[in-house]
Amino acid sequence: MSHFAQHDGLSDTQPYQPANQTPQWIEAEPPRRRSSCGCLAVGCLVVLLLVMGAVGLAVYSGYSFYQQQLQKYTSETPVELPGVTIDDAQIQATVDRLEQFREQFDEGSAPQELVLTIEELNALIANNPELRGRVYVSVVDGDLRAEVSFPVDKLPGGRGRYFNGSATMHVELQDGVLIVHAVSAEANGQPVPEQLMGIFKQENLARDLYKDVQISKTLQRCEQLIIEPERIILKVRQKPPRRAGETPPGVSQPDQLKTPDTLGEEASAASSGDS
Repeated sequence: MSHFAQHDGLSDTQPYQPANQTPQWIEAEPPRRRSSCGCLAVGCLVVLLLVMGAVGLAVYSGYSFYQQQLQKYTSETPVELPGVTIDDAQIQATVDRLEQFREQFDEGSAPQELVLTIEELNALIANNPELRGRVYVSVVDGDLRAEVSFPVDKLPGGRGRYFNGSATMHVELQDGVLIVHAVSAEANGQPVPEQLMGIFKQENLARDLYKDVQISKTLQRCEQLIIEPERIILKVRQKPPRRAGETPPGVSQPDQLKTPDTLGEEASAASSGDS
């Protein structure tokens, strides 16, 4: 009885606490803070998604622009270019004449002129299987005009399409220096944008030929190129006889060869000397 009486006494002195409530004399656990690492990971993920979206948009825009340009400057059908009117025997005769001129040129005994008609030039082009029916050359106001029609199957999205275009070039060859400038160009019947043409008009398209020393030596012996309405005339110099222990001036030493750059330097020096 005394045991129960003591228990009842304790019940009377302690306040009632529900079972699911933390007793007041026990300190409650402080609230947990959200991890900063988790916020950083979420932020990085958002940034990554934005970057991927921007890249995807740029790729799609670039591809769309490429497809638009491909549709604009190519066609589903090739253009039929003018054909040659000389027969195979005449073509072979022209090939033999060029080969003979080349041999004589190498020996230093070539004639002073090589004359090719525009018809013969196109026949030589047609004699190449890869160029036959795809390139045709003519003369317009003293400039060379090339018409082309090539398949673009190797370009992405270009299967079954053709690049049909033309380019007019002003060609000069004076004292061994060949200069080629673009005058105009068209693609699929539309002119090439003037911003792009401005670059080609200022650039000498034959400049890279002078990186080959042998070609530079050959051009050094070419005196003049004359373009007439129906023919092209190349005037060459005779190779001077070589003496014992002597090298031909301006031919055998690469640093003595004239190039478009050295020609510009000579012109600048001459103008400064005159002043």
